[in-house]
Amino acid sequence: MKNCIPQQLAAAMIALGFQPAIAAAQTAVELEVDLLEVHVGRGDDHLVLDSTLTLGDGADQLLVKAAGGSETRTAFDDFEVQALYSRSLSDKAALHLGVRHDVRAGSDLTHGVAGMVVDVLPGLEAEHYVFVSQDGDLTGAGQLLLGIDFAPQLVLEPRLAVGWSAQEIPDEALGNGFTDVEASLRLRHSLGENFNVYTGVVHERLLGSTRSIAVAAGDPSRVTRAVLGFGFTF
Repeated sequence: MKNCIPQQLAAAMIALGFQPAIAAAQTAVELEVDLLEVHVGRGDDHLVLDSTLTLGDGADQLLVKAAGGSETRTAFDDFEVQALYSRSLSDKAALHLGVRHDVRAGSDLTHGVAGMVVDVLPGLEAEHYVFVSQDGDLTGAGQLLLGIDFAPQLVLEPRLAVGWSAQEIPDEALGNGFTDVEASLRLRHSLGENFNVYTGVVHERLLGSTRSIAVAAGDPSRVTRAVLGFGFTF
């Protein structure tokens, strides 16, 4: 029973046009590594990866997202892999449906995924995803990303991300309500069409009962670190 929700969602993806997305994937493939960075500051440094493989270039696409890192060392201890069917609703909005699998120490975890990505204004992108775990827990995450052309080869990127949970999840050290917020600022320098390097700063803070859980366990509830990284597409 635990895996029924992701399986039902996979069936819905096929019904909504997942097969056309796979057919379209034969004509276009793009890999974007948006973030590959190290966070440096008080305590342990750690790595962050955020990447997307896009198959297809029409209204129907298949996205394979991989994100990971470590909170305690410069290594990749945890990974989130998502397979998403993307359907364009307009030239500014797309619906995403699929499955997410968390690979981590201990037991892995699978979620059904539904999300929306919208170009709100030129240079401003908003996204929000809802996750239903194999245990029936409901969580979500949203992000605002602004790209400001600072100079011919420089782009300033403010980001604001927030997470939430509809219930307490003791095994994940999550309380109900808003769980965490992250504000960051990166300055990217383009080194050609497909490669860039960047530096910046990121501030992460736990919220509400999630913060209380961390404090009771002796864990930090907020941290600010410098960021060094690069990105590329091909």
